[in-house]
Amino acid sequence: MKREKIVFLDKLQISEELIDKLKKQADVVLPYSSWPKEKEVLELVKDATIIVSKWVYIGEKIFQNAKNLHYVVMAMTGYQNWTDIKAARKYKVRVSNVPAFSSESVAEHAILLMLSVSRQLNLAQNTIKIGKFDPKGNAGEELKGKTLGILGYGNIGRRVGKLARAFGMKTVYINSKSSQSDLENLLRQSNVLSINIPLTPETEKLIGEKELSLLPAGAIVVNTSRGKVVDEKALIKYLKNRHLYGAGLDVFEKEPPDKNNPLFSLSNVVVTPHIAWNTRQSQERLANGVTKNIESYLQGKPVNIVS
Repeated sequence: MKREKIVFLDKLQISEELIDKLKKQADVVLPYSSWPKEKEVLELVKDATIIVSKWVYIGEKIFQNAKNLHYVVMAMTGYQNWTDIKAARKYKVRVSNVPAFSSESVAEHAILLMLSVSRQLNLAQNTIKIGKFDPKGNAGEELKGKTLGILGYGNIGRRVGKLARAFGMKTVYINSKSSQSDLENLLRQSNVLSINIPLTPETEKLIGEKELSLLPAGAIVVNTSRGKVVDEKALIKYLKNRHLYGAGLDVFEKEPPDKNNPLFSLSNVVVTPHIAWNTRQSQERLANGVTKNIESYLQGKPVNIVS
């Protein structure tokens, strides 16, 4: 019986022990680079039966070139914008993801952004770096007593809420499928808004000018989900006119964002480069999850199938 051929399209922090474990069950091909070009990808997949991807978009061109492909592991939770599910169904390829591996990391990062914005960490850091030491400057805000609105109450949203309550915050929440009136009610109460929903056609630009205007004056917006959930132009407007106290953003409408993005020039914005998920512990959970998905599939007992 011909052995399966597992092809990793980009580099994961996966241990030699796990790679050796997979090699006992199939042929394993590791990628040329962390960010392979399309030509390299199409060469890699041409005789693959299983592929693993973290940052490479799995679209129809890959399915067309990978004639023997029957299984894809997306090394992520939010696979929707990285996989052409319609094409996967067309070519009869099963797709799985790795749910919840980064929930703790993302939740902690959301709290980090809340604290950084509320205490004006970026301004304080920049001031001291230019030689200005002013303990009386940069008076910030406490989180205690404020109401945290959690948009999306899955694994991450629930953990964000639990951590926030440890700071003495009140929490209210809805899910991405809640009604518009529920969303508006949540926004009116939220001194801090934490966005934790997946990007779908229904959630794209869900938080626009109208929604931002409903937040109380002086509110903080934190987004660790997907950039396109928020209308960036509207967000910039409400940050500039100071209706919003500030924003903490790990994600952007366009990634990587343009270096001249107006958000980067605003003093009330703290940004990070889509790293909320990225901790040593989450990378270990991801590698273990990918390995488990493949092993389960090879044993005829697939898990975490999304298509």
